[in-house]
Amino acid sequence: MGVSGRVGWSYSDTDNDSYTDSLGTVFAATNSQLGQLSIGGKVSYYGGSYMPYIGATYKYDAVSDNVTTVAPPSPANDKDEVQLEAGVSLFGTGPLSGGISANYSVLREDYDGWGVGANIA
Repeated sequence: MGVSGRVGWSYSDTDNDSYTDSLGTVFAATNSQLGQLSIGGKVSYYGGSYMPYIGATYKYDAVSDNVTTVAPPSPANDKDEVQLEAGVSLFGTGPLSGGISANYSVLREDYDGWGVGANIA
């Protein structure tokens, strides 16, 4: 059995200049920031040639721009998210190894996110 944890901080500051696209539509300059705190953990079981695991990561948008729209409804601008993950790492007898995983994000009112990943090493 294995238990691991992590704490992290990521920050992004994005500036886009104004521009006109090929159809002649003018887009104004934009600036946005996102600072996200995350804390998570994973539980795994080593079974020789494979290691299944499950995990969860809580994410909090400590710094974020609220999104508004011209016409209602405006988005919830919620700041919390939990990302659930499950997968298996595979260990070959030769030089090959790999794995597959799936994740799903919950708690954001106006957002559903899921992903599937695989790797070969």
